[in-house]
Amino acid sequence: MLARAATTEATAAASGTGPTPPVADPVQEAATRVRQAGARGPAAAMDALRVEAEKLGDPTKVDALIQECRVEVEAAAGTLADRVKNNKDDSGSNRATRDIVEDMSAMTDLAGEAGTRQISEAVAQKMADRLDANEGDLNQLDDAFRELADKGQGSKLALAVAERMINGTGLVDAGNSLLNAGTDAIGKLTGEYKTAQGEYSQHEARLAQDLAAFGPGMTDAEKRRYSEEFWKVPEHADAKAKMEGAESKLAAAMEAGRPQLEQLARQGDADAAKKLMEGYEVLSSSIHHADDALSFVADMNKAENADLLGAIDQHTDGDIQTRMGENIVAVATPRAQGEAIAQAEQGDPKGLEAFSGLMEAIGAGSNMKDLATEVRGLSETLKKLRENPGQVRFDNLVQDWQGKSKLGKAMAIAGVAAGIYTAATDPSEAERIKAGLGAVKGGLEITAGVLGTFGSAAKVAGAAELAGKFVPYVGLAIDAVQMGQDIHALVNDPNIGEGIAAFGTGVSLLGDLAGCVPILGTLPDGALGLAGELIHTIGGFISGIIEGNEAQEKLNAERASLLEKAGVPQDVRELLTASSNTILQTQLGQLGMDREDFLSTLGDLLDPALQDGRPYMAAMDAAAAFGLKGDEAKAFIDKLRAEFERDPEALNTFENAVGWLDAYSDGVVNDNGGTDRSSLTDQLEQVQDLFARDFPDLASQYGIDNTTAEDINVGYYAAA
Repeated sequence: MLARAATTEATAAASGTGPTPPVADPVQEAATRVRQAGARGPAAAMDALRVEAEKLGDPTKVDALIQECRVEVEAAAGTLADRVKNNKDDSGSNRATRDIVEDMSAMTDLAGEAGTRQISEAVAQKMADRLDANEGDLNQLDDAFRELADKGQGSKLALAVAERMINGTGLVDAGNSLLNAGTDAIGKLTGEYKTAQGEYSQHEARLAQDLAAFGPGMTDAEKRRYSEEFWKVPEHADAKAKMEGAESKLAAAMEAGRPQLEQLARQGDADAAKKLMEGYEVLSSSIHHADDALSFVADMNKAENADLLGAIDQHTDGDIQTRMGENIVAVATPRAQGEAIAQAEQGDPKGLEAFSGLMEAIGAGSNMKDLATEVRGLSETLKKLRENPGQVRFDNLVQDWQGKSKLGKAMAIAGVAAGIYTAATDPSEAERIKAGLGAVKGGLEITAGVLGTFGSAAKVAGAAELAGKFVPYVGLAIDAVQMGQDIHALVNDPNIGEGIAAFGTGVSLLGDLAGCVPILGTLPDGALGLAGELIHTIGGFISGIIEGNEAQEKLNAERASLLEKAGVPQDVRELLTASSNTILQTQLGQLGMDREDFLSTLGDLLDPALQDGRPYMAAMDAAAAFGLKGDEAKAFIDKLRAEFERDPEALNTFENAVGWLDAYSDGVVNDNGGTDRSSLTDQLEQVQDLFARDFPDLASQYGIDNTTAEDINVGYYAAA
């Protein structure tokens, strides 16, 4: 029977019908390899544990591995404590303290809550077993954490061990030493992200500048390829990778270290409170982690966190409610909303639900009542748009615009953006909402804010086309005269250099604009509607501000190379780059001509045989003043140019009359920054009368008498 049974089993195994071998447990296998490495000592065990944790990847499995290797973890913690107690220094190839700290920190970054607690408690308890309660000298242990902090690493473990030392073992002085290292790491990451954001946004501004200058002379496919090739240039690619890496590292550190920072801030630690606030202020400007910042504010507004909010307020500058509202909620809202829109357009509506839920959570809180009231207004708008969009009065959302706080403006912009999204995705409500948007009459802030929201959505999705169906609706909410006032005020702001320095911080209007222009600027012009003018214009007036940041020779060479890689024909490349001053190309692009007319006109203007460009430029000024665009602008310019060439005196008279428009001078904009529409209208009527007197046929043919202040081509004059 035994022989027969053995034969049967062998036959079954050979035929594949026998019992299935047990599936290997990757955690157990990893733990076995760690124990084998442990024969060479605790440092070798931690090195192996880090390697195995990296292979597993999943925090739950890493926690299980740390639990399986708890003996090895405690042995390594004991080694650290012995080296502190006995003043054993790392030297030469013996770097036990630094090696163990680095490996434990890397493991903690990969672990979940359970694994982090197990490692931090092991280290804290072994220190308590060997050190006196008032011991503050940790020999090289705190040095090892500070070295990691200099690289923006180690904050999670340092904060976790510090918290356990202070609250679990009574080693207050020693815990504070590690606490400083942990908060230093958070501060390092915060600073690195701010710097990387600023540098990246300078590159975005450069791309916006290029598209504004060259885009009108390129096909839609060429513009897309130009943008793609731009980010392949090592200098630009490195800036983008550096920003994304710094963003991810800070977000991970804040998520991992938040429980310890909050606990320590509650106990009165000033540095923990500051780093907690500063970290989320900076993360609020991230399109991928703005929702984390909003979640932080929602938690801080809960009644059970009143003591924590009070501690943060005590140890940070300014009114806490204002800082939370203006530095976090106002900055994070358009980015979180943009991310939610991107997710919805990719088939996941949960993002929009989560965004609405965050707004409701902030509004339901009781610790910051004024902030909650502002946010509840947006929640009510979002609810109306879900249930009965026709109830929403968009003009009421933006009423008393100049009197609104930064938070109030952000909530209004989010409401307008939500209306645009609803109109574009719900055909049954589109007409009613479009009529309401027309009453907004927004200036630069409203328009830029809404464009920034949809620009963020396109960035998250990695596709400009995603925003294409929303952008045309933005034009419904634009008021041309208000836009002119706002752009004039911005361009003539003596502090505009500070705006450039603030690129990427999320508090700069210029930074927001520069960030959305490159991706929206690659959309087909026909898809942009009225908002297209603004999108191109922003690149134009940013051009004038950042021109000179790069060596001109290098800039010209790179642009020529990118145009070639984008597939732009050689003759067009040579024309587009014939003048290193891109203002002419950018200004001409605002006249809305098709590609062929744009290139033809640019060729005429840059023709060496052109003796005097004044007639041409004056004719372009006239087309812009009277709001002529496209084919009509081209024909008008050609006819008026010929008239000016025949009559130099008429040219001089017209140049003097229309000169006030070139920068929306003080004759148009009051000292207080408000638009004097009556003055603007009077000036325009004077130009109309003069034009009708000198060129009656052209005035009649192009309906010059019917031009109003709203028709003036703001983009053209802003680009100048």
